[in-house]
Amino acid sequence: MNDVKNILNNLVSAVKSGDSNKAHDCLSLLLADKPNLNASWLGVARMALLSGEVTSAKKALALFEVNGKKPFTDQLQQLAMLIETGQVQQAFEKAEGLAKDNPSRPEIYHLLSTVAMQLGKTELAINHAETVLKHWPTSGQTWLILASIQKASSNSTLLKRMLAIESAVKGTPNQASKSCFYAALCKVYFDLNDFDQAFEYAEKSNACLAEIQKYAVAEDRQNVRYIESQLDSFVETQPSDRRVDADNPIFIVGLPRSGTSLLEQMLCSHSKIIDGGEFNGMERASRCLTKGLPIGSRAEQLDVHIIEKHAQEIRRAYLQYAHEKFGASGIVVDKSMTNNRYLWLIKKVFPNSPIIFIKRNVLDTVWSCYRTHFSSGFAWSTSLENTAEYFSIEESLNRLWLQKFKSSILEINYQNLVEHPEDLLIKLCRFCGLEYERSMLKFHESKRAVFTASVAQVRVSVHQDAIGYGKKIERKLQPFIEHYKYSITEFD
Repeated sequence: MNDVKNILNNLVSAVKSGDSNKAHDCLSLLLADKPNLNASWLGVARMALLSGEVTSAKKALALFEVNGKKPFTDQLQQLAMLIETGQVQQAFEKAEGLAKDNPSRPEIYHLLSTVAMQLGKTELAINHAETVLKHWPTSGQTWLILASIQKASSNSTLLKRMLAIESAVKGTPNQASKSCFYAALCKVYFDLNDFDQAFEYAEKSNACLAEIQKYAVAEDRQNVRYIESQLDSFVETQPSDRRVDADNPIFIVGLPRSGTSLLEQMLCSHSKIIDGGEFNGMERASRCLTKGLPIGSRAEQLDVHIIEKHAQEIRRAYLQYAHEKFGASGIVVDKSMTNNRYLWLIKKVFPNSPIIFIKRNVLDTVWSCYRTHFSSGFAWSTSLENTAEYFSIEESLNRLWLQKFKSSILEINYQNLVEHPEDLLIKLCRFCGLEYERSMLKFHESKRAVFTASVAQVRVSVHQDAIGYGKKIERKLQPFIEHYKYSITEFD
C-alpha cells in the first residue's frame, strides 16, 4: 500500500496549484488502495470536486459510507456533497432515513426542507420546515424557506407568526440566521405590496450579513481593469461558426436576478439539452491557470503564451467535469455567475459556443438583489453603493465583450422574454442552431432540481408580475442611482 499520508498531502498540494494530472494520479492511487480513511474520505471527495472529478468524488463518498457508523455531522456533510455531485434524489432518500434515526435533530429536517424545495416538492418542504420550527423556532433559514415557497396574502398567518418570534430572533447571536429571518419578513411584506416595510427589513437583513461578509471593491475593480487592459489580442477575427452539442455548451451571462434562472429553465426543457446551472465550470477547469486565485489578479493569468499552453487542458477539464456531472449525451447550459469574468477564456477554449446576454431593467434588478438573501454569498449585495459598483463593473465588461465577440453573443431583454416568450425563444434557438420546441414554454412543469435563489419563481408559468417594481421604490434606491456609472433606463 502506498504512503497514504504523503498521497493526501500531494493531493491537497496538487489541487491548490491547479495540477489536475497530479491530482488525478493521487485520487487514482487512493481509490485503488481504498485505505480506511473514515471521515477523511469526505475531504478526498472535496478535493476531487475542486479538480472537476465528479466520478472520483462519488467513489470517495461511497467509501466513506462503508467504513462503519458515522457521526451525525459527518453524515450531513456527506448528504450535502451527494447533492453537489448531482445525486439529489439519493441524498434526499438518505436524509429521510437519517431523520428517522435522529427525530430530534432539526438540522436534518432543514436539509430535507431545502432539498424538497429544490425538487419542487412544495408541500413536503413546508411540512419539514414546520418540523424544524418545532425544535428550533428562531431558525431564520427555515423561516426563509417558508416565505420563499409560498406567496403571503392578507389572510395568511405567516406574518403574524414571524412578528411574534421577531424579538427572540433579534436576541440570538447568529448573524446569518438573523439575516435570513429579516429577508423572510422582507419577502412577506413584498408579497403584501408594503414596499416601505419590505425595504426596511431588507436593510436589516443586509446589515446582519455585512457583519460577516465583506466586498473587496477596490480589489475587484482592479482585477477587472487589468483584464480589460490586457485583452487587446482577444478579438473575434471572423464571424463565429456557432454550434451546440455535448462538447460545445451554451453560456448565459447576466446579473443575479436578471432572468438567468428563468432562461436556463426554459432552455433545459428542450429535448437536446440535458441539464445545467451555476456549476462554475470555467472556474474549476482553469485552476491550472489561476492557481485558485481571482481571475485578473495575476499577470500570468492573462499572458497569451501561457493561455495557449493551457487552453486544451482547460477545455478537457471543463468537459470532463460537465460530462461527469450531467452526462455526456446532451447539451449543457452554463449560467455560472462568474461567466462574465471568464468570457475571454470561454471564447478561447469554446470558440463555437453561443453566448446569451440577458439584461433586465436596472432598478428592478437592484431591488431584487437587495431584498434577496443569496445562499452563495454575494457580498456586494449588502450595500446599495457596492451593488452599484459591482453592476458598473459587470456592465463595463459586457460592453467590452460585445465589441470583441459580437457574432458569438445574443442580447435578450428580460421584459421581452416574459411578454413574448415564444417569439424570443424561437430567435434564441435559431441563434444556437436548435429547433424550437413548445416544451420550452412548459418549463415550470420540469422535475429537475433548481439550486438558485429563483427556485420558487421557475416553478410557475411565465408571468409579467416582476416588471416595474424598482420604479415603485426608486426613492429608496437613490444610493445606487448616485453611484451607478451607466443609465438606469437603458434596459427599460
